[in-house]
Amino acid sequence: MKQTGIVRRIDDLGRIVIPKEIRRSMHMNEGDPLEIFVGSGEIIFKKYSLIGELGKNIMVLCETLYKELKLPTAICDLDEIVCVYGLQNKGGNTIIPSRDLIRIIKERSVYQGTSEKKIKPFQGIDNTAATIIPLISNGDLLGGLIVLESENKPFDSVDLRITKHTANIISKQFETT
Repeated sequence: MKQTGIVRRIDDLGRIVIPKEIRRSMHMNEGDPLEIFVGSGEIIFKKYSLIGELGKNIMVLCETLYKELKLPTAICDLDEIVCVYGLQNKGGNTIIPSRDLIRIIKERSVYQGTSEKKIKPFQGIDNTAATIIPLISNGDLLGGLIVLESENKPFDSVDLRITKHTANIISKQFETT
């Protein structure tokens, strides 16, 4: 854990202000959910990811989509890649979403790559996206489902329908009645 040197007091309502510099560096915005952990003498706040909460289920969906399409597939929240299948990560480093990927997801519309319009969804990785589908549940933006292009297999209309159905299944996991 990194020490910041910043000290804050609790107000009479039990609130603590997280400094702007920390919120900016952690990509925290007003309304973002935080998960609270307590340990021996410490309280830890962590950005909460609904997508990450599905854990193994989200990985199974991602892997199944990869096996069905035979194209690299990934699922992300608005901060990080939660799972990826079929992508050769030569450096073995953590895969980080590109600004273009986050921008497209925040636009809340389906992206389809064309020969004129190519997006690299991950920082430092040359693969381009065949499609990016935002994951939205009850009006809340959860993240995105990404299928990457491959030289070995074109992305067609059937692949798009399967990908949209998978995104719908993921989004339905969070709906409340």
